[in-house]
Amino acid sequence: MSEKLIEITIDPATLAEIDEAASQLETGRDEVIRNAIEAFLELRRWQVEEIKEGLRELDRGDRASAEEVKRVFDKWRGH
Repeated sequence: MSEKLIEITIDPATLAEIDEAASQLETGRDEVIRNAIEAFLELRRWQVEEIKEGLRELDRGDRASAEEVKRVFDKWRGH
């Protein structure tokens, strides 16, 4: 796969963070940016697949009852 050169605009504070990360990792800012983009896309792929699986579950009729939902909400609320 051939790589393509792109140009983006980044605010100075974000660029400073990228440079700090590159320094700490002993790598270049391009590597930090590339890794960040790949991590974002991997997370996005996971989210999309989870949403699709949830929709498939709904299509199969696999739903939580009102009591199950209440139990989960109460748990997270600390009740």
